[in-house]
Amino acid sequence: MSTAAAWVQAIGSIGAIGAAIWISRLDIKWRNKEKKEYRLAILELARLAHRELLYLDETINEDYAYLHGEGVSNHDLNRHLLALKTVSLETFPSKKSFVDLHEFERLCERMSFLIDSLKNDLAIGRVSPDFTERSEEIKSAADEVMERLTHSLKRG
Repeated sequence: MSTAAAWVQAIGSIGAIGAAIWISRLDIKWRNKEKKEYRLAILELARLAHRELLYLDETINEDYAYLHGEGVSNHDLNRHLLALKTVSLETFPSKKSFVDLHEFERLCERMSFLIDSLKNDLAIGRVSPDFTERSEEIKSAADEVMERLTHSLKRG
């Protein structure tokens, strides 16, 4: 009878080890899926900020009067930027993609500052001719960074 008990114990131990391995693999899969979903959410937030940045660039390049008269705001861009600043390094597939996100944040900050400066200049009736050039420079750089960020976050 003791031999049968030993066999039952051995089979039970093997079953427990197998269950532990299976559960750990499920947990890893679940965590990886969760990280990927989080990265895609970050990407969507960056896309919203990028879309707002493009809208502000278009407004600067096409219609100062609209910017001044309608009171175009950088509020949405700033709100997206604030949310992006809460993202931590652990969720990124590489340090490079995290650096790209911070570069994108910096470009959004520059566009926001440019909008504030332009609105101030419009209020006093003095508009610097380099606003469109600076806006286009920010937009082009943001386009490049968004492309890299999209690639790394989707791949990761």
